[in-house]
Amino acid sequence: GGQLAIKSGIQRALNSLATVSVIVASGVVIWSTLGNSKNQLPATEPPRTMPARQEPILPVESVSVDGIAFMGQPTAKSVMLVFSDFQCPFCRKFALTEMPSVVSSYVDSGRIQFGFVHVPIEKIHPLAIPAAKAAACSGRQGKFWRMHDFLFADSNNLQQESLLRGVREVELSNKEFSACMLETRLPELDLNAALVARLMVTGTPTFYLGRLESDGRLRLIDRFEGARPSSVLQSKLDGLLKEAQQ
Repeated sequence: GGQLAIKSGIQRALNSLATVSVIVASGVVIWSTLGNSKNQLPATEPPRTMPARQEPILPVESVSVDGIAFMGQPTAKSVMLVFSDFQCPFCRKFALTEMPSVVSSYVDSGRIQFGFVHVPIEKIHPLAIPAAKAAACSGRQGKFWRMHDFLFADSNNLQQESLLRGVREVELSNKEFSACMLETRLPELDLNAALVARLMVTGTPTFYLGRLESDGRLRLIDRFEGARPSSVLQSKLDGLLKEAQQ
């Protein structure tokens, strides 16, 4: 019964597909949604040519972090966000190669919080939505990051059987996970989609750096796209922390 419920939830997620225009360049997958469905990102204008693509401007107003999965000490006010897709190869590269050093050097030391925002690119990544739902449903049991690591470890194999194996390996409650996967919409993913639209994020991975304000909202300071070496990420984070001290 539990496995059938999980499979039904995965199939429901697979049925909500959109038409997407995609360009892969410079370590980032650029996308544009041309149709909408449940738990899906709002439509944006597709870039005609790469040189003409305009960079979004950082908003003056702070943004809500509701719905974002965070790791790190809640007292840390400096924040790094990654806008990511579990089937995106550049996102996987970051998760497996650069993210561990970010976590060990900056998150575990209590200096920054690290957050994950879902940007599933369904046209070329048909399993992105069920993977995002699986991660969000794991988060409801306090195990988002364990599922995050499981999904990225074998992101070329995210079929139903793999997600079912993930439930066992991450040690989730089968009943709670099944009920979550059967939900038509997940508020966490809707909140992520709203932030993606607000910031006009059009590629994965995209990174934002910022500072949490007293009201819990995030003031964004920097933005960059694509796979970056650890040295660049270290420089960016050191700059964020230095600015916080001024």
